[in-house]
Amino acid sequence: MANTWDILKKELAVLGVTLIDAKTCYDSENKAPIPIREKLKLVKKDLDNNFQLFNSLWKDLGDSLQQTQYDSSPICPRMLSVFIESVKSLNDLMSLMIENSPPCRELLMHKTKTFMALRTALNRDYMSFPREIISSVIDYKLGIDWAFRMNSRLVYLMGLLQFARSGSQAVNKVQVKTARGVAGPWANLDLPMLERAFHWDDIDEEVRGRDKDLRKQRRYKMGLENYNSDVDTDEGFYWREMRNDPYLWSDRDSESPYPGRNTLSKY
Repeated sequence: MANTWDILKKELAVLGVTLIDAKTCYDSENKAPIPIREKLKLVKKDLDNNFQLFNSLWKDLGDSLQQTQYDSSPICPRMLSVFIESVKSLNDLMSLMIENSPPCRELLMHKTKTFMALRTALNRDYMSFPREIISSVIDYKLGIDWAFRMNSRLVYLMGLLQFARSGSQAVNKVQVKTARGVAGPWANLDLPMLERAFHWDDIDEEVRGRDKDLRKQRRYKMGLENYNSDVDTDEGFYWREMRNDPYLWSDRDSESPYPGRNTLSKY
């Protein structure tokens, strides 16, 4: 089983950083070995730039949502549906960031006022938004999602690099928890293949024996005990279901398989 240091190296490799030791790494962007300390500075710089872009997108979104201009011209139903879902999703994202991130709480509530603009937009008629604003909100939603994803990726990369600076010995002392017992279609993926899928020949004999036991049950043999003897053969086990037998229309009150109020059909 791989130790924690090996798992850390694989995780950094997915993010484009090859870990050489506790002090040096190979950056795929610069295509040269650099100290981890310098790599952290570069990541921090990218994070600051993305955060400024993130701030600018929220500010422009709030300014756009505050515009009012009634437009009675028809709008594509698909674009209108995407616009409504974009506003709802942005409102949920902002609520999540305000609850879990103090910097975002100060940024979004006290500077841009976008939070109140989104809440107000949810209660407004879509006809009060200009057509170009409806289409631009969708673009803002894509840009904000992309910036949020990139910021989350950079924050995660910084955490991994800072963890790698502690050295392989300190990293290996940390135990990585592995999720087990997960239910669903992707469960037990950590088990060997033969524990999840097996050949039919492995259980063929067991299943065939079970089939023979089923055929020997009393309900299949009752009345046929003398089938291969010279004695007259019995007719076997037969369950007569009266409701399946044909009946006369005149006897439908007592013979019909469908219970009902027979008094309604009497004269």
